[in-house]
Amino acid sequence: MKQYYSNLFLLAGSGRNVGKTTFCCNLIEKFSKENRITAIKVTDHFHDLQDQNIKYYHNSNDYIIAEEMDSAGTKDTSRYLASGADSSFIIISKREKFSEAIDKLSCIIDMDSNPIVMESGAFLELFRPKIAGFITDNSEITVNRGFDFVAHFENKKFDIELSEFSLHGNTWEFH
Repeated sequence: MKQYYSNLFLLAGSGRNVGKTTFCCNLIEKFSKENRITAIKVTDHFHDLQDQNIKYYHNSNDYIIAEEMDSAGTKDTSRYLASGADSSFIIISKREKFSEAIDKLSCIIDMDSNPIVMESGAFLELFRPKIAGFITDNSEITVNRGFDFVAHFENKKFDIELSEFSLHGNTWEFH
């Protein structure tokens, strides 16, 4: 059975540059004024983090866990901080080690203490968030199994309003 996180708002998408990070940042900006939001970017695309101001918690050939320290950078994790996230992490992991990487992150942060906004396509395979959204720039995609909503990103705008979401304590709600 998949582990359930009522404090997790997960966003995945149909590809690169379809608005996932922008949606995450908009969500963080709206809800970080009254809540301590933890932002997490998860990817299976290993890339160099040398140019980022980060703190490594784990660095191996199987997975990397690092915390972003720079809110002025251009990386997604920096954008999360600039939008108001209390903390911002990146997990780069082989798919078969993803669960292990999340277990390791759980030793670093309390996964239940703050609302979490996560950008990940893989997380839904192993865990169940309270809300899972799919972001796309393809207007023909209107439903995606396993997701609570599909949001279309066109002309730098979404066809879903942030007012459709709320936080009650650490639990996300979709109205």
